[in-house]
This record gives sequence, C-alpha cells and structure tokens, in this order.
Amino acid sequence: MIQELGIKFAMALLLTFFVLGQNGLLRASSHPLSQWRLRSPLPAGNEFLDVAYGGGQFVAVSYDGLILTSPDGNAWQIQNSGTQAHLFDVTYGNGCFVAAKISGGSLVSTDGVNWSPFNTPVKIEGLGFGAGLFLGGGYDGATFG
Repeated sequence: MIQELGIKFAMALLLTFFVLGQNGLLRASSHPLSQWRLRSPLPAGNEFLDVAYGGGQFVAVSYDGLILTSPDGNAWQIQNSGTQAHLFDVTYGNGCFVAAKISGGSLVSTDGVNWSPFNTPVKIEGLGFGAGLFLGGGYDGATFG
C-alpha cells in the first residue's frame, strides 16, 4: 500500500500518520499499516506540493499561490498568500512558517493565515529548519541560512 501511494512526504502527529503522495493527495491513518483515508482539501483537484505542521495547524502549499490551513487535517481553509507564484515548499520553526516561491523569494507567516513576502538571494528548491535555523537550498547548489 505504501509503495502504491508514491509517497513524497510523511509525518506522524498525535498518533495519526499523514502522507503526501502522487498527485499531491493527502492521506491519513491512525496506524501506518491500516486503511488510509483520502484527505483532499477544498477546492477539489488542487494538489498539495508540500505540507508542514506547527503552531497547532497544518499548512499546505500548491500552485498559483494557493495556501490551505487545517487544525486537524480534515477541514481545510484557503488563505490569501498575496501571490500567484507557485509555492512548492513549506516548513515551520521558531514560531513561523516559511513557504518557497518557485519564481524566487519566500513568504513568511506566524499564523499560517497572514503572509508577507521575504526576499532570498537565490531561487529556493528546498527549505528546512533545525538547530534554531532555517536553511534553504537553491538552484546551482547555492545554500543559505
């Protein structure tokens, strides 16, 4: 079953496992080997490109600046990102979310609802948080923090 999902993201939270699979479909289960349920957000058909959890909620990012939030992974609300750029990575740390725009730059939010632009020196392919630092990897092997 796990292989069939084409997993590209997984997390465990409060005894529930979440995976982001092919076509950006989010699935959840109370046990990694049990029946998985589709948790597709509204509007239907929009795929998640990445999901992060922090501050008591999930934040999912997608194409055309789409950001969705959910306190439980079931009910999703669309948030205004202020951009039409594709958002393909999001992470949480130090009390804020950071979402990477494929066109360059990032968005920052302390609550997942209100987003502000943040310039970065390179286009970011991946974001991470650890040891109190946000790290971003860009095109051409550039890394910054």
